[in-house]
Amino acid sequence: MGVYEEECMNPDGWDAHECPQCGKYVGGKYMLCYNCYMASVGAQPCEKCGKPAKPPYKLCYECSTARFKGLLDFSDRAHVKAREVFYPMMYPTGIQFKDITPEDQRLMLDVHCGIDRVAAIINLGLRHEASPTISIQERYSSYDHKYKQHVPITEWKTDINMPAELYNGRFQIFVHAFYDDQANTLHDPIAISWPTVIHLLSTKRLQGHPEHNAQSNRDYMLVEYEDLRKCGAVIFEMPGVWK
Repeated sequence: MGVYEEECMNPDGWDAHECPQCGKYVGGKYMLCYNCYMASVGAQPCEKCGKPAKPPYKLCYECSTARFKGLLDFSDRAHVKAREVFYPMMYPTGIQFKDITPEDQRLMLDVHCGIDRVAAIINLGLRHEASPTISIQERYSSYDHKYKQHVPITEWKTDINMPAELYNGRFQIFVHAFYDDQANTLHDPIAISWPTVIHLLSTKRLQGHPEHNAQSNRDYMLVEYEDLRKCGAVIFEMPGVWK
């Protein structure tokens, strides 16, 4: 049952009217009930549960939300492991990650700037106590994809027709690794300089391979690890398995 119907099961006290197509009561701000609206926009069955999914999405709202939360939880677990084994080696004097709160601010930085993490580099022995701050985009791929050895950079969110980090990235460092969720191990973590990547794309010294992910309905540019090494875009990397 959709939100339109749920709000108006009892029309008393609501500015409600009958759906012109099926006769169900709907709220005053809606012309059609949920099911009739989804049918009018050409909704197809959700690939996971069979409920209506509004084009161009392949999943219904509930399944899409669950998938997004699952990906976010996966990335957070991978980030915790990276904080244990990768970041301390990349910044041996010390690194302190800052809490980005409230949640809507974290979402805003992610969506509009491509920034997942903000951190201070500490104990540099400089004349003043202030610490430089860096912004980071993180991308963790499933261990099952380790054989690909490339960095997937989101180019366009075709599901909502918005640019992604390739175009709106305001971060300095792009961190990528393969994460084994069951073993809690990080594989082949690598950090690249984002300004360097943009410069290399401009001078045509770096080429990416276009790919479209049908499940997420997003366009990606895949950049090979070896190409990044040859072009000098790699800041730091730790080949191998890290527990």
